Amino acid sequence: MNKKLLRNIIIAVAVALVLGGLYYLTLKWQPENDEGNPVSTEPAETITIMELNEDDIISVMINNESGSYNIVRDGEDYTIEGMSKENLMTSTVTSAATALTNLTALRKITDTADNFAEYGLDTPAATAAANMADGTANVVLIGDEDPTGEGYYVKTESAPAVYLVSTYSVSYYLKPTDFYYNTSIASIDTASIKQMEILKGSEQIVEIREKTDQDTLPESVADTLVMTYPYFEYVSSDRFKNFTDSISSINAEEIIETSDDNASSYGIGAYTLKITDSSKEHILHFGSLTDDGNVYAVYEGRNCIFTMNKDLLTSVENFTPFEYISKFVHIYNINNVSSVRYVSQSGEQTLSIDRSDSENPVYTVNGNAVDESNFKTAYQDIIGIMYT
Repeated sequence: MNKKLLRNIIIAVAVALVLGGLYYLTLKWQPENDEGNPVSTEPAETITIMELNEDDIISVMINNESGSYNIVRDGEDYTIEGMSKENLMTSTVTSAATALTNLTALRKITDTADNFAEYGLDTPAATAAANMADGTANVVLIGDEDPTGEGYYVKTESAPAVYLVSTYSVSYYLKPTDFYYNTSIASIDTASIKQMEILKGSEQIVEIREKTDQDTLPESVADTLVMTYPYFEYVSSDRFKNFTDSISSINAEEIIETSDDNASSYGIGAYTLKITDSSKEHILHFGSLTDDGNVYAVYEGRNCIFTMNKDLLTSVENFTPFEYISKFVHIYNINNVSSVRYVSQSGEQTLSIDRSDSENPVYTVNGNAVDESNFKTAYQDIIGIMYT
């Protein structure tokens, strides 16, 4: 055997040993912790504390430091007993009711505790009881938060084991009812407003609506809304848009009461804004200012009293009708005009458009042909007269 062949065989054997060693390490190697003990790389086993059939849940009774409330089934969803469904975030209420169907733990703390007070489970911060169709109740007790803030100590009423459960899994049961409130009061399609009215108490400040064929007003190039009180004029589209941009969303800062029976005690009715878009009429009543500078309000149909940012009220209070009317003395779309005669102390001018050839209209001033752009500039000067 020559030296070259022998060397190649030795190299091949060495490579095989290295590859074999790497394969063994891949299969057998385990990481170690700070104490030098092996750390398992296997997926952690799921620790299930409670598993329920959602179809069998009738209600979930929650008790915590803020009080007690009952989440009850309402068709395919859930609601809070005694509260109107439209005032609640249905998806959040449903999540709270169904979280117990598969409640899992981060880890088990102990199979049984000598002193449940050590975990705050002698007087729980919260309890959640899932009441089932067969008359049984599955109760979860939520104790103290663990020192690391990783989660809460939890046990079931029927077993002594204590677990650590993630904060997310039990956060619903530590919340007051206002956690579930729907603070999105209404959305208004400002591009399809058909009517608007502002009242100060019972006094009408302004009324605006869509123009109808029966309205006797000069021709307008773009304006489609008419102010019928206190003036009978077109509404300037641009100016009105500046106002409506601020009212597209009505959101609550806080739900104060889940009924509007006590509206008068909050000054509700000081101002009222009524707006009809393509889908419905929106009626918003404003009341007194709150200590923190918001305003009490009631939106008809939501059956609650809430606070909201006062910026919209400020816009309503400061609404000056004259600022929103179109102030053109007279305006015609140039496509409908054949001639304009303008007379002043310095003389007379006649602007004409000959449309005999519809593809190539001829523009003239006092009989002299002019460029189209110059003609339209002069036309804008004449028809752009506005009153103050």
